[in-house]
Amino acid sequence: MDKVIVVRLPVGRDGQLSPRLVTALLRGLTAVNVELLRDDPSLFLRAARAHYRREPFGTEDWQTAYSMAVTGDGDCEDFGSLWAAAMQLAGDPYAEAVATPMGQESRPPYRRILHITSRGNGLEIDPSMIAVLRERMGL
Repeated sequence: MDKVIVVRLPVGRDGQLSPRLVTALLRGLTAVNVELLRDDPSLFLRAARAHYRREPFGTEDWQTAYSMAVTGDGDCEDFGSLWAAAMQLAGDPYAEAVATPMGQESRPPYRRILHITSRGNGLEIDPSMIAVLRERMGL
């Protein structure tokens, strides 16, 4: 069984998580994935084959690339940090996973969509959508 680290993220008075704080945590998960992929580059391919699985509302289980490869699933923050780590190792030091609220900003952003942003060339991708499309195409 994996060792588990619990991180308690402060929630504002309005019940919203700060995208800035979530992005800071994503940087940490990305850094862990960089080290894991540096040790075993083939781990990216095994983790990237994971199926997209949304977690139950109110639950967040952030996984490393290794955990994704073992469990065979992941969601936005898992795929986002995996792809950001791979892009950094491929030579894009500006690649990062960032939290962006979904829907209208006036509503609590309990659900988030994560993008990898490569500021070097302006590319923005949603790796979760890539996983969903891959599954729908039977790949």
